[in-house]
Amino acid sequence: MSISSSECTDQELFTSSFDQLKKAVVKQGAAQRRVAVRVKYLIRSLMVAIVTTLLFIFYLIYILTNQVDVLTNQLDLISAEGDRVLKSVKNIDGVLMKFEAQMDTLPYVNESVTNIDNNMSLVTTNIAGISDNIGLINSQVYQLRSTMGNVSINIQNLDNTVHQVNRDVNSATEPVKRFNDLNPFNFMR
Repeated sequence: MSISSSECTDQELFTSSFDQLKKAVVKQGAAQRRVAVRVKYLIRSLMVAIVTTLLFIFYLIYILTNQVDVLTNQLDLISAEGDRVLKSVKNIDGVLMKFEAQMDTLPYVNESVTNIDNNMSLVTTNIAGISDNIGLINSQVYQLRSTMGNVSINIQNLDNTVHQVNRDVNSATEPVKRFNDLNPFNFMR
């Protein structure tokens, strides 16, 4: 009801103004409550998102720590196999040196053909040494082949471990990707 100021008394004018002020204050309070409730829900949602993200990060750190231990063990095995390969190569080198030393005596066989009775035992001994050296080379090559097979297996295990780490990281980050897709604040990125 609109009252003109000339027709109403001061008391009526005061009462009308007070009622309008009261309605305005109540409306403003209701609007502030709605804003406060929305802000409260927004803050709670952000806290849940932050806690969830931190949990995923800790889980990723745990997975990566375990995988690093596995990788370290595999690298230690590969290092040990590499040491074995190096020993085998050194052994083969030593056998080849012996073989070369035995081969150096063969030209003397030609010179001693005229005196074959005296030198036959020497030729037999040298040939037996060469045969032994060839047998040693064969065994060293077999050991080297076996060691290289172990190295190949360990490299394959390392490759499998790296693939597992990659799968674990992808699967662990999947919930974060889904959360980012559902995040209503994606427009800010």
